[in-house]
Order: sequence, then structure tokens, then C-alpha cells
Amino acid sequence: MIYFKFLFNNMKKEGKSSFIERVVCFLLYHILPKANPDFDNRYKDVITWYIEYDDAICCPRREVGVDLNNTAIVMAPYNKNYGYWLDANMTIEDYTNQFNIVYISKKDFEEIWDKSMESLGKSGQEKRGKTGSGDNL
Repeated sequence: MIYFKFLFNNMKKEGKSSFIERVVCFLLYHILPKANPDFDNRYKDVITWYIEYDDAICCPRREVGVDLNNTAIVMAPYNKNYGYWLDANMTIEDYTNQFNIVYISKKDFEEIWDKSMESLGKSGQEKRGKTGSGDNL
């Protein structure tokens, strides 16, 4: 496994969407099932991503997104939330070439994952009446 983090915020779009773009987005939002029903509205606030990358199968396994206050606001996989990067089909070289990644230790990743489970797991448990698990890969 490889563990890394990087700064990223792609949700800031310059300019206004056209009327057609807004209508299409509205329709798709209400028709298609959501990949991340608990977190979709939070992705725009993620500043730093923490990624656990499985180099044996060349894909990310877990992710945590934190905001400006370094508070975990998204994580995946978690309950019905598939994740933002988990289906990105990116190699470690892609991440290295596209982002200024910083390698971190497994211990550092596990600490942020555990904190996320504590904070997001509690809020999710209150909402849905069940606990979340990071082991539903």
C-alpha cells in the first residue's frame, strides 16, 4: 500500500453555467442514483485529500477529504458512499504527475481514517441509526 495526500479543490467553477447546463444538471441530479448520498454536498469544501493506494492492483482503496479547518468532511468507502477517487482509474503515476502529492505513513493515514470514523460515523449513525464501516471494500 502507498499512502499520500494532496491539495485539491476542483469544485470552484469560474463563470456561470448556461441555462441548458443548469437544466441538464438538475435532471441528472434528480434521476441518477447518487454515488455518495451523504457527502455530495461537501466535496466542494474539500481542500486536502488523503489516499490509501493499493499498488498491487493499481487503484485507491480508501479516501478521506478534509476542509480548511483540517476537519474530515468526507470519507469512503462508507455505508452507501462509494467515494470520489475510488473509481477515478488513476495510477500512482497519474496522481504524481497531476498533483503535488506528499507521501505519508500508514500510521498517519490510519489516524485520519480513525478520526473520520469517529466524527463522520457518529453523524451518520445519528442520521441513519446504524454504524459505518471502512471494511466494505
